[in-house]
Amino acid sequence: MARDLYDIISDRREESFDPPFRREGSDDAFLQLVIQPIYNVIHNEATMSKRGTVSHSKWRNYDDLNEYFWSKKCFKQLGWPMDPASDFFADPTKTKNDIERHDHSMSRRRMSKTNFVEVRTFLHLFRSFDRMWAFFILAFQAMVIIAWSPSGSLSAIFEPAVFRNVMTIFITAAFLNFLQATLEIVLNWKAWRSLVCSQMIRHVLKFVVAIGWLIILPVTYSSSIQNPTGLIKFFSNWIGNFQSQSIYNFAVALYMLPNIFSALFFIFLPMRRALERSNSRIVRFLLWWTQQPKLYVARGMYEDTCSLLKYTTFWILLLICKLAFSYYVEISPLVGPTRTIMFLGRGKYIWHEFFPYLQHNLGVVFTIWAPIVMVYLMDTQIWYAIFSTICGGVNGAFSRLGEIRTLGMLRSRFEAIPTAFGKHLVPGHGSQPKRREREKEDKNLHIDKFSDIWNAFIISLRDEDLINNRERDLLIVPSSAGDTSVFQWPPFLLASKIPMALDMAKSVKKRDEELRKRINQDPYTFYAVIECYETLLNILYSLMAETSDK
Repeated sequence: MARDLYDIISDRREESFDPPFRREGSDDAFLQLVIQPIYNVIHNEATMSKRGTVSHSKWRNYDDLNEYFWSKKCFKQLGWPMDPASDFFADPTKTKNDIERHDHSMSRRRMSKTNFVEVRTFLHLFRSFDRMWAFFILAFQAMVIIAWSPSGSLSAIFEPAVFRNVMTIFITAAFLNFLQATLEIVLNWKAWRSLVCSQMIRHVLKFVVAIGWLIILPVTYSSSIQNPTGLIKFFSNWIGNFQSQSIYNFAVALYMLPNIFSALFFIFLPMRRALERSNSRIVRFLLWWTQQPKLYVARGMYEDTCSLLKYTTFWILLLICKLAFSYYVEISPLVGPTRTIMFLGRGKYIWHEFFPYLQHNLGVVFTIWAPIVMVYLMDTQIWYAIFSTICGGVNGAFSRLGEIRTLGMLRSRFEAIPTAFGKHLVPGHGSQPKRREREKEDKNLHIDKFSDIWNAFIISLRDEDLINNRERDLLIVPSSAGDTSVFQWPPFLLASKIPMALDMAKSVKKRDEELRKRINQDPYTFYAVIECYETLLNILYSLMAETSDK
């Protein structure tokens, strides 16, 4: 194939050059032997999809066909010249009725999809955002433990018993990590045939490590409990004489070590860049474990430290307000009634009981706490809307966004825009002429350069279809190359200026100096009058054939 392509490009006419599609003796043999079979495959698959309403597992989409031609099996199965009997060219599987109607069956097996079909379940909400859900669950558990303490205040976390109970959130974290590792394997099971060996090993090792922490943390925590009972007593007897809180603290510190390093690398960007560029085996192993490839697009391109701190501060303040509101408004006020309900005796209800055999009225407790948990998990978007509005408003105020809100304000300040543009963006002159002459020359130069930038900006708005042709014509600066003695401003600035000047001329009955003074009060009126006068004069001159008539 490559040799035939080279011969065609180089336009060789040697006897050895005999491509397969020219042996047929037809000028359109290439279309019939190469293009048409592939087109038929695409057409049949598109028909099979029924405009995308059929499940993706039943037909091959563009990605499947594209990936097939990028794979090595393409050359082995299709060959060159392409084999029409290949499974790739087989028609989509027909239904039983179609087979009976046409009285024939498929003579070859249709090629399956190249890519796997992802299993879509609600568990993807946890798998895709596992860190967010884990944080909310652990924070909720810690707040419930603190609110359930005798004092019920946040300062109760410094009490040894309450702090020991709060430390159980790491056991919950280990369980959530195990759930995440399990979902990675289960939900991507169909994709395993397309994974490389290293990726399979990583998934298996993460699953094994998650199981290990799920066993180690509960066992070490049970060793720190005095006078344990039940399952905790079993674990305590199993591990022997390690009746110390330090072993659990050491296990927690070891468990949190990867997260601590990730946070440090997130904050200190130079350290992260150095690690990504390193060829050390340890660094490469860590990057492999965190599922970060060695080479990828935009590697080493991060936001600056100041922007990163702003972003981090925004989310820290948002989460502090959200958790404080959830604790003082949702969780803490509900602890007292929950205790009262749990220690009440089981009463007889007229209505049907869904959980009649639960102790401590747990069915009622579940009914009370379920809406609170739902609101707790869903109100983050409300807090984000509030904080983004406040931060956006403050940032916009300092950036002076929305300062020009009406067309009148734009007209009043448009004349100062070229001067500000030239002052901040146009470099100064090397020589220093007289001040007035320099200011006049700079002003004209700034206006000319600004008009080019302004017109390019307006044309880009039209190209992106943000404005129509009429708005473009009103906003664009006309070309004033020698036509008039004044600068031609955009038409939207000079609108209704000529009728206003005519009204002034009608109202002024005295000398022309008064009319000129009133016209000069508005610079745009002055520009409009001069431009209109000189334009009409040029039109009249162009209509006169003889020089003497002028």
